[in-house]
Amino acid sequence: MMKRVVISIALVLVLAAMPASLLAQGDDEFETYTSEDGLFSVDYPAGWFSNVDEEAPFPFVIFLNSEAALQRLDAGEDLASGDQGLLVIVLPTDFLVFFGVTLAEDATPAEVAETIATMVFAPEGATDDTGDTSEQVKFSEFEEVELGEDLVGGFGTAISQKEEAAITIFTPGEGLVAIVYTAAFTGELTDDLKALSQSAAASLAYDGTGEDLMNAIMGGAIEDTPEGSTSESLDGAALVAERCTTCHTAERIDRASKDEAGWAATVDRMIGYGAQLNSAEREAVIAYLSSR
Repeated sequence: MMKRVVISIALVLVLAAMPASLLAQGDDEFETYTSEDGLFSVDYPAGWFSNVDEEAPFPFVIFLNSEAALQRLDAGEDLASGDQGLLVIVLPTDFLVFFGVTLAEDATPAEVAETIATMVFAPEGATDDTGDTSEQVKFSEFEEVELGEDLVGGFGTAISQKEEAAITIFTPGEGLVAIVYTAAFTGELTDDLKALSQSAAASLAYDGTGEDLMNAIMGGAIEDTPEGSTSESLDGAALVAERCTTCHTAERIDRASKDEAGWAATVDRMIGYGAQLNSAEREAVIAYLSSR
């Protein structure tokens, strides 16, 4: 699932572009990662490897327990036996509409976490774009957990054929949602990893606003249409080959079958994740994919 998350969010582009960096083993059990702008920080196990892009439009960081594990994830491969990972994301709640998430005003933290986890980590019925259910995700019942003084989140676990994870989701500030995801090869999710999901969440701090994050995401994802460019004048097939196959194989895209509305929802979600398509390019891609 961690592979699915990174690829689907399209920030595997970030990982492919950035060299893995070894974070030195410290004397303490945990170290603190702080973003360059100083707005975001989170604790992670000392000595774990990290790959981060400070240019990403929202806080997004991955830590893995070995360089080999990070290289596997960077290559779009599944976690192997012995791999352990920590994924931390902070998003504006307005961004959740790209996942089809609607949160009731009276929802409990556990209900909020379950809704977000289900839509983010197992979208479209927990199948891939081909309808294959081999990576179907099964969730535990989410429960409320205390992360700190006056800070309550939702916690649950998820399992697929290839990966098992602990997920903590909470609101670090108004208009924000934080997702902390620890993962291991199926059958290897330990109590320590479950505790890590919650302890990392408790350590997380973000001083920015949901509004600023949403503006950064949308401003970086959809550029103004260049003068003279229209969807009719653009080659949708070429755009798919150039922009989409970085994260998805051409074969996977070719096997997927959706109507125009379905492709529009998928493309908009990918744009929200960071896919670089302006308005005319978006229309051209949707037209091509839905006409095949």
